Amino acid sequence: MSDQTASTTLTVDSNESPFIVRNPDGSITRQLISPSTSATVDPSHPSPVLTRDVTLNQSNDTWLRIFLPRHAPDSSPPCKLPLVVYYHGGGFIFCSAASTIFHDFCTIIATEIPSVVVSVEYRLAPEHRLPAAYDDCVEALHWIKTSDDEWLTKFADFSNCYLMGTSAGGNIAYHTGLRAAATVDDLEPLKIKGLILHHPFFGGTERTGSEMRLANDKVLPVRLSDLMWDLGLPIGADRDHEYSNPTVGGGSQLCDQIGTLGWKVMVMGCDGDPLINRQIELGKMLEEKGVQVVAVLISLCSLLFPSSPGKHKKKLPPGPPTIPIISNFLWLRKSFFDLEPILRDLRRKHGPVITLWIGSRPAIFVGSHSVAHQALFQKGFVFADRPKPPATGRILNINSAAYGPTWRLLRRNLTSEILHPSRVKSYSSARRWVLGILMDCLLNSESQQSQSAEVMVVDHFRYAMFCLLTLLCFGNKLDEKQIKQIETAQRQLILSFGRFNVLNFWPKVGKILFRNRWKELIEIRQNQEAVLIPLIKARKEVVRQRQHQQQEGKQKEEGEDQSVVAYVDTLVDLELPDEKRKVKDGEIVSLCGEFLTAGTDTTSTALEWIMANLLKYPRVQAKLYEEISGVVGPPPSPRISGKEQLVVVTEEELQMMPYLKAVVLEGLRRHPPGHFVLPHSVTEDVELNGYIVPKNATVNFMVAEMGWDPKVWDDPMEFKPERFFSAGVGEGEVFDVTGSREIKMMPFGAGRRICPGFGLALLHLEYFVANLIWYFEWTAVDDVDLSEKFEFTVVMKNPLRAHISPRTKEE
Repeated sequence: MSDQTASTTLTVDSNESPFIVRNPDGSITRQLISPSTSATVDPSHPSPVLTRDVTLNQSNDTWLRIFLPRHAPDSSPPCKLPLVVYYHGGGFIFCSAASTIFHDFCTIIATEIPSVVVSVEYRLAPEHRLPAAYDDCVEALHWIKTSDDEWLTKFADFSNCYLMGTSAGGNIAYHTGLRAAATVDDLEPLKIKGLILHHPFFGGTERTGSEMRLANDKVLPVRLSDLMWDLGLPIGADRDHEYSNPTVGGGSQLCDQIGTLGWKVMVMGCDGDPLINRQIELGKMLEEKGVQVVAVLISLCSLLFPSSPGKHKKKLPPGPPTIPIISNFLWLRKSFFDLEPILRDLRRKHGPVITLWIGSRPAIFVGSHSVAHQALFQKGFVFADRPKPPATGRILNINSAAYGPTWRLLRRNLTSEILHPSRVKSYSSARRWVLGILMDCLLNSESQQSQSAEVMVVDHFRYAMFCLLTLLCFGNKLDEKQIKQIETAQRQLILSFGRFNVLNFWPKVGKILFRNRWKELIEIRQNQEAVLIPLIKARKEVVRQRQHQQQEGKQKEEGEDQSVVAYVDTLVDLELPDEKRKVKDGEIVSLCGEFLTAGTDTTSTALEWIMANLLKYPRVQAKLYEEISGVVGPPPSPRISGKEQLVVVTEEELQMMPYLKAVVLEGLRRHPPGHFVLPHSVTEDVELNGYIVPKNATVNFMVAEMGWDPKVWDDPMEFKPERFFSAGVGEGEVFDVTGSREIKMMPFGAGRRICPGFGLALLHLEYFVANLIWYFEWTAVDDVDLSEKFEFTVVMKNPLRAHISPRTKEE
């Protein structure tokens, strides 16, 4: 079920729209075809809703798509849910109820409210000019009220119905509501409680201030909205027709009836929209007529209607054409991992620097080594900022802090107090302790299985990293229960980031429409605080006692462990420069959470990828073992008694193993845990590679693409550690992973915002890879599948399974 276009075409009129071609018979050919999604009732489909299409009027080719939350059929007795009748946008001439952007939007509404959603497929103009769409949507209400559809009769609360539409669909919700108010008794048992006008698309012959100010808007210039009205209104009508201008003549008398019925009307608009003044006028008119108006007039439209870059003398980097409203919604709904294949194609077409309009400002994507070096080193000061934190990320941390005094203080504190080489060396006993835990876990897992069974290694890697990082963070060796609680709280937070993106794009509206998701976010944060704050307070007390002893001049008690300086220790008396106050407990939670995530998730992910390749390529594993044993000799038995200290490949011995370093670097090149570094933002207009990057633009560096560039790396998709001994890097030389001289790969970022813990991360990877290969022979279970999937980092789609056997047998 989809809209049809005529086959006869004429030359595109560049003064109208490249997406519309007028045909001689009065129809149009739509050059803009939006992606569509099919309905499905398949219980195995991953969608959180069940959907199906039903015919509304066969002669008009109209139909309805019903969305039912997946859990609804399982409720006993059946739970009645609010009913939302939804009308898609598209300026009356584009899109469908099946369009992916509107299908996904209805999915969110059905899931988050939760509710039953009925999305109406109405006739499009100019083949069917107004009031055809309005007629179809009124017909849909009458169909719903008399329907015997099981989903509606069992699960929809007809006494709690809302009409909602986006863009032109907002106009339809308004006019359908007017007609419904005039014949309210005829719609029984359907009882409408309110109208939700989501950026309605109203017009008029007299220009408003916002229309004149944004006449040449990049997405919805005045000439385009005029064209849509010209194609949508009855022939001969102008934009002051009641179908277009709801305020003409003081507004419809039926608005008084809406007020009398007690319906509420939500008008949603925002300051970057050329139509914002019309949305404000509508809200004022309805209030004057006694209607309860909920006006949400925010900066959201800057997400949908980005300002034009035409003021810049030089052009932005090239990219795909901007599609009004729809394309920006589509970009906002995707993660960068989803965008990667699209960006790869765009890079082939447009070159290594690309522009996408994602949100209010252009997002620049850089896939060139030389351009990345130009930005991050030659013009590093300008590119050192971060985008303004979103609604769900307004917390104190180093990664997202704006480039300024607070960021410098937090980063300096971390690098000088925790990541300084002398401090890192002092943590050697902690690494030895954690290696013992990891080896015990692996051996116990293997011994509990039959000889043919395998070990799922990633859970053990992750647990070991949490053991290590919690010790560095809180200064104590925590028990397994505490570590698991911390791991659960941290993983729950980072794995939920993608689900909360919608709250960043609709921060104010989201609290109304997506209150369940806001509630979930708050609960996850509260759970993190409940786990971490007791540890923080306990460590604060240790710090105070030490300070008191120093003031009293007391000596350290014999046996007191002074070897571990914890990250929390360094935060207790830290004073923020801008606010002249100490860091609060909630802010310490955020900083500790950042510290734990950076040191656990990315490291365990990288470790799994490296070990996966060592299993897939036994030749590389054998060569690595040969190097390790050549430096330290054969390994002892991995089984040790509680009184014995585990013999390890030490940090000093790692420095004599160039092939080990090459293996780790090759793992990071071929499988970077992050395919993009955290976004940068520019503090002023700056020229890059002959293009202009405007102030406050977001700049993203394509880490994976640079690591896989065949112009820089031979056979880039192959795992070849030996490549780091060629191209000017000999066995006695150190590859510059910071990129200061030349960027070839940047798994940790580069320049002023490079990950401050990259040295510690490399040490941990080398240390654990070396000791695991020294002690054990690793063999694959079936073929090693290197397919990827995105979580917080890019992980193995099918987690690594391995057989391990000690290289030295127990006597």
